[in-house]
Amino acid sequence: MRTLFQLTNCLVAVSCCVLGLSAVGQSPLTTTFASNNGGLAGGMMFFDINVTNPAGITVKQLDINTQSPAGELLVYAGQASYIGIAALPLAWTEVAHGTVDASGQNNPSRVCLGDGFFLPMGSHAIALWGSEIRHRYTNGAGGFPLLYSNLDLTITTGAATNTVFGGAQFSPRVWNGSVYYDVGLTTGFSCAYTESLGTGCGAGSTTWYEEFASLSAFDLAGTISAPTAWQATAAGPSGYVVLPSPPQWSPPSGAPLNDNSQTSPGPLGVNEFSVPLQLPFLFPFPGGSTSVVHAAANGWILLQATTSQTELTVPSANSLLNEYARICPLWCRMDPSANSANNPASGVYYEVDLSNQAVLITWLDVGDARTGSPAAGTTSINVQCVLFSNGDYEFRYGPVVPAPVAGSVLVGWSMSGVVSPIPDPGSTDLSSGMPVVTNGPDNFALAHKAGIARLGDNLNLEVVHVENVSPFAFLLVGNALSMPGLNLVVAGAPDCFAYTNVLAAVSVPVTGPTGAGVFSLAIPTNAALIGSTFFSQYAALTQRNLLNVSTSNAARFTVGN
Repeated sequence: MRTLFQLTNCLVAVSCCVLGLSAVGQSPLTTTFASNNGGLAGGMMFFDINVTNPAGITVKQLDINTQSPAGELLVYAGQASYIGIAALPLAWTEVAHGTVDASGQNNPSRVCLGDGFFLPMGSHAIALWGSEIRHRYTNGAGGFPLLYSNLDLTITTGAATNTVFGGAQFSPRVWNGSVYYDVGLTTGFSCAYTESLGTGCGAGSTTWYEEFASLSAFDLAGTISAPTAWQATAAGPSGYVVLPSPPQWSPPSGAPLNDNSQTSPGPLGVNEFSVPLQLPFLFPFPGGSTSVVHAAANGWILLQATTSQTELTVPSANSLLNEYARICPLWCRMDPSANSANNPASGVYYEVDLSNQAVLITWLDVGDARTGSPAAGTTSINVQCVLFSNGDYEFRYGPVVPAPVAGSVLVGWSMSGVVSPIPDPGSTDLSSGMPVVTNGPDNFALAHKAGIARLGDNLNLEVVHVENVSPFAFLLVGNALSMPGLNLVVAGAPDCFAYTNVLAAVSVPVTGPTGAGVFSLAIPTNAALIGSTFFSQYAALTQRNLLNVSTSNAARFTVGN
């Protein structure tokens, strides 16, 4: 009996090997892992795959070169070639994603893609992105080829960016990686695969903003006779309620502001802070208060004192969330003196209202300097911000005449994310006329991060962003998935979802400012487990809903090699 059993196993092994050889062709195809350059977290890699096998290929796994310790990789495909479409998000389709099994810089970091994605014969554009992934790559010079081929496909490299489907493109750049594939359209896989599903609840944010691709796309401007206005009414820890307000404009008087030079102040110029502006009251905002502000030439207000003269931050959601607290009536690169030859009164002004309960900061007929200082009279920006003693503020817009160029613009507010990160609520549309209601205090959604269920390894099941109301979170493990999830709104927890049944539950201690904890599960070295699937999710106590429970996203695990 033992001999028969051994023989059977041998036959099965031989059959699998034969099938594997016929299915995978010359997989994998590797470029190089000898990097000499790299991008920022959240950057992208672009390359082309030309499938020459008439049967096509099913890509099951990628190896990448990254210095990031963890993250999720998203794979996008486009038609023919990345050239010409790298900056066009609508030209791409997400075709697969997987958890990065990080192995360190210049080593292959495996990304199992589950059932993978099929590429028929022909040329295909490929893009790789992950919010936490810092791609390593090789400059396309110094003896490194740009083409890598076998009998089934050719990889043509490539380009890199530091932003998602946009920004400066660096080329040529050789993607460092390997493509593992089956020949033909196949299903099933043996690599260990982890997938994040759904979303967590409990998020809150006092931030609000609207991003515009250019000043030409800015749709809030008024006219000299009919200005527009939006007021943000303070709502305590929740943040603000933002609504259109009655149009008004107060013509500034006095002299334009000087810069913040500590030795010889002069007229406020491009990329500069103004002199300190002393408020006649303590201005409160979520996370702090101030009696001193600085007007930035670039259309925003710093809610603290600084000795810096220059201001070089780029208007973007990332800068808004990660820099010091600011109010942004119209954040873009401006030149306060660009129109002084035609209008000597142009510049940035500060005035205290007669009531001493409000102050006005006005950018009057300043130039659009997103691509350099414009010729006098060719552009004009008129915007006014009023700060009230109770914490309200109002944006007022007169005529805006932009230069016909691209360049980001942002309107909004955010508390400081310098000390600790704050969540991004996403851009909103102020021109819709609908109220913008923030839902602070600032808090990230409960999140479940998971490792890979590989035979013989420990699977780490992590939780982060547990509120400081309990030293524990609760890990729930099941064998069935419910998508899009059971909404717990009836139980008193709107937008919280149950994604899995519960076969086992474990309390997991959490510590630290991010409310993090981890439970480690040993995966036995048992080949019979390959392909088996289970699910997990976390729950934790909260004070943000009536049920006093928040839930995380779910994770699906397929055990494999």
